[in-house]
Amino acid sequence: MEAGLASVVIITCLGAEAFFSGAEIALYSANKLKVRHAAEHGSRGAQLILRMLDKPEQLLGSTLVLHNLVVVTGTSVATALFVDWLGHRGEWVALAAMTALVLTVGEVFPKTVFQRHADRLAGIVIYPLRAVFYACYPMAYLITKVISHSMRVFGVRAERKNPFVTKEELELLVRLSGHGSTLNADERHMIRRIFGFSDTRVREAMIPLVEVVALEDTATVDELVRIIREHGFSRIPIFQGNIHNIVGWVNAFDVLSLASSERSFRHLIRPAYYVPETRRIGDLLRDVQQKGIPLAVVVDEYGGTVGIVTLEDMLEEIVGEIEDEYDVVQRLYEVLSDGSYRIDARMEIDAINEALGLNIPTGDYATLAGFILAQLERLPQRGELLMHDGLMLEVEAATNRTVERVRVFPRPSPAGAPEDA
Repeated sequence: MEAGLASVVIITCLGAEAFFSGAEIALYSANKLKVRHAAEHGSRGAQLILRMLDKPEQLLGSTLVLHNLVVVTGTSVATALFVDWLGHRGEWVALAAMTALVLTVGEVFPKTVFQRHADRLAGIVIYPLRAVFYACYPMAYLITKVISHSMRVFGVRAERKNPFVTKEELELLVRLSGHGSTLNADERHMIRRIFGFSDTRVREAMIPLVEVVALEDTATVDELVRIIREHGFSRIPIFQGNIHNIVGWVNAFDVLSLASSERSFRHLIRPAYYVPETRRIGDLLRDVQQKGIPLAVVVDEYGGTVGIVTLEDMLEEIVGEIEDEYDVVQRLYEVLSDGSYRIDARMEIDAINEALGLNIPTGDYATLAGFILAQLERLPQRGELLMHDGLMLEVEAATNRTVERVRVFPRPSPAGAPEDA
């Protein structure tokens, strides 16, 4: 065989090997949810990909037939060429050269490239891959049948298709649904909360200690009844000495069983269940379900009480705020006529960004008050201004302990505001 013709055959075989090796990996690496979404919107290439992936054994058989055909052909031609040049030593030279070329040019390099760009290339390579599929189908069908019968003889069961979808793929599906009418905004927000639920810490869901309504264990039954009537809570935390020492809680329904002459409710106090603020609420929810504990006391690394968390607080991380007949419905933010926002400083950063389309950064804090304190590293005074990334924040109400209300200007409007502290 002439050297020129032999070189063309070898290069063609290596090119075919590289293309179809890459095409196969692109097909299997492409994001299935993106492909399905494109197919539902009329993409012919995506529809073909799904059809091919429904027959994985035949597809692998077809590519295997082609793979062996081009490798054997290329190696045979290379061997003949090198034998003409070098005699018997040419066989070993051809074997070494073709092994290196097949592994690098025909396998590793194309598979790496095609896998990195699988979503973009899968819709292109599907057409030549489909042609090979049908051209090699008879041989591939025979191979798969032989393998299938051999597996039965040796008692090996064929694996069922794996329906597992990763969390990232589900999140992608939710984002894609935003471009159509599959899910409304509330449904998308709830699904995102579900995705983040397992990573949420107790400190992000708890009621901070300064907002906890509690009663000392030396209080009278009348005081307990008054607290229950005034706030409408079904469970009241009980402390000894000061609120930082919560020792248990009382169920409002147990109070109904007290005789009018009784002066103490200590026998109704149920022991507190303590949890660290860094615990994941998904783990805590399982404990609550297994042990029947509706309320937990949250402590920091030093053992100090920092708040409480209830079953309702944990569920609100998924479904949003749950209001009952005793809750006083409060607007956490208000859109003013000049385009600025008046926001309750207790409102969580994630909720603000989601509701108002802002981009306030998150960090080791959950609320707008926490963000301001983190920026200033001190307690601000009423009327103080803060600039951050194109936003201007004005403290409208504050005490000597915390920030209560903030006005947010999407663009700087008042003059003389300080830069980030």
